[in-house]
Amino acid sequence: MPVPVITPTPTISQGLFLCTYCNLLRQLVHANGQEMMRLDLFGGIGYFCHAVIETRRFDGSNELRYQMNLKMEDVKKFIEDYCAARAAGGFVIMQDTNADFYQAMNACTTSSQLLMSTLPPRVDIPMSLAVPNESLNVASVPPAVKGKPRRQTNLSAQRKRTRSLTVKDMSELWDLPIEEAARKLRICTTAVKKICRRGEVFRWPRRKLASLREKVAALKIVVSQSTDAGVRARAEVKIENFEKQIDAIYSKAR
Repeated sequence: MPVPVITPTPTISQGLFLCTYCNLLRQLVHANGQEMMRLDLFGGIGYFCHAVIETRRFDGSNELRYQMNLKMEDVKKFIEDYCAARAAGGFVIMQDTNADFYQAMNACTTSSQLLMSTLPPRVDIPMSLAVPNESLNVASVPPAVKGKPRRQTNLSAQRKRTRSLTVKDMSELWDLPIEEAARKLRICTTAVKKICRRGEVFRWPRRKLASLREKVAALKIVVSQSTDAGVRARAEVKIENFEKQIDAIYSKAR
């Protein structure tokens, strides 16, 4: 008679994920040149407990998600769906810590299919390719698996677009958040910042421009409604000053 497996339940306390019973069973790391995603699967002998998904973007922002109470029968589909979503997003696998372990455990299985059929073939990746290239602020991409034609990566396409873009192109999107501007240009926010720095624009000017325009709009209301000539004159001087500041920002893109 099989012994029932008691699966521990992790808790979240004050924003911290607490689980003292589990071990790391598998870790998958994917990257697409703009962000890196890591999936950690935790559990023990005979059970899966939970998963942690960490997203690290090259603009410096991070995100953590938790998948609780993973059942044995659901884990395979969970991994398949996760890997399919990464492939659809242009990600490539950078690391699979326990691939050899699970391949060995599949030996002499009674099923006609491998227990972990979603595992990719083992590919030896040099450390120089597995570690992000700090000089470019993007993750390196491993070579294509043998038997499959090499295709242009998102990273190489992004580099081509970056070389052709100028500060003038950026200035047309300064009214947008930098993340939205980067999506429209199909490059990462780090590349957007580098292009701006080439034109001596060291900070994305959206907030500065919005603040100046709000002040100008408010002062124009004062000019149109005030009956005091002195108040109107001072407001007009300030409007002229703020408009010069706006023009100075855009002059760097001309």
